[in-house]
Formats: sequence, structure tokens, C-alpha cells
Amino acid sequence: MSTVAKQSGSSGTPATVALTKANIAFTTHTYDHDPAAASFGLEAATALGLPVEQVFKTLLADIDGKLVVGIVPVHRKLDLKALAASVGGKRAAMAEPAVAERSTGYIVGGISPIGQKRALPTVIDDSATTFQTVYVSGGRRGFDLGIAPSDLTEITNGIFARIARDETAYYRRHDGPSSALRSAYKAGVGVTRRRSSSRTTVVRSLLNMESRTSVTPG
Repeated sequence: MSTVAKQSGSSGTPATVALTKANIAFTTHTYDHDPAAASFGLEAATALGLPVEQVFKTLLADIDGKLVVGIVPVHRKLDLKALAASVGGKRAAMAEPAVAERSTGYIVGGISPIGQKRALPTVIDDSATTFQTVYVSGGRRGFDLGIAPSDLTEITNGIFARIARDETAYYRRHDGPSSALRSAYKAGVGVTRRRSSSRTTVVRSLLNMESRTSVTPG
């Protein structure tokens, strides 16, 4: 871990450059990324020895035809309806990975909310306010930044809102294939089904469909 005042040369990313230019304090955290990791976000939390509640994934969604960034803890699911409501929208769907990469200038698995090519409306789950420091992707796989939540809203011109939901509770409410479950694939969580004697049991299988867990999808 290192506290960064200046970032120069090839070691920097657009995120660190933007933070340095804005004179915002941040820390850098690197780890060896495993290409076989099922979830970029959960991998980061484990590798860095951080609580999953404190490590956040960056997701892009299409709200009424416009891209919006949602930032939620890596172990939770983005609530698309809540995200849409937070920006005054109605219809919401996860952005395609290629669209997210073109818009942000980052690759899936390393999409930072900071220093994106295009400034987008940004919403951060309000659970971030319970921490002095939160951790987000630094702009490449295996690289995270520690930053104060207030500074994260400043650099992204973002807002806080309750936009995350518990994945376990979500799946517990669904015991068969449905449009809601199909939407879960688009929102970044894969599900598999197995037959029991009485019903179809939905088994959660986290996929790396989040910004660092990937974008369509974390």
C-alpha cells in the first residue's frame, strides 16, 4: 500500500492522474490477478485482505437510453430499479461490456469510476458513507485505489443513494425460471438450476460480470 501525492510515467492510470490533478489523497493497492478468478471484485477483497463491504465494483447501466455508473459493494447486486429512480429514470438495463469499454476507456475487469473518457452520471451506494475509506478499481486488473467516500463523490461528481441489494435474499425469493431471473444474467449474476423432489432450487453462481467483476455486471 502506498499513499500517493503524485503519479507520473507509465505507472499511472487515468484514475490516478485525475486524482493527482485534483489534489485528492488516495492509496494504491496492487495484487496478482488470477485470470481464472470467478469474480474480479471478490478476488480483490480477498487478495487485499479487505472486508467485502468496503470494496466496491463499478457497473454501467443504460437508463432510458443514457449510460449511468452505479458503484456497489462487490458482494452485493446492483438494484437497477433503484439506480433508475435515483437519477429520475424509468427503464434500466445493464450496459453491454463493449459499450462500457468504449465509454470509459477501460477494459472489463479494470473499469474505474474515476478518470473515465466520458463523464457520466454516477451513483454510489450509500453504504459507502459508513467507512472512512472505500476501495475501487484503479483502472486495470489487479490494481485498486483507497479513497474517502466524500472524495469519491467529488471526483466523479456523484451522489449517494441506496442502489445495492443483497443477492442471497434476491435468490431466496425466486424458486424457478422467470423474467426476473433472466434479468439477473444481464445484471451480472449467473444462476444454475437443479431439481429437488419438491421444487426447482435456484443456486447462486457469481460470475465476473461487474466492472472489476465486470460491467454487465462488479
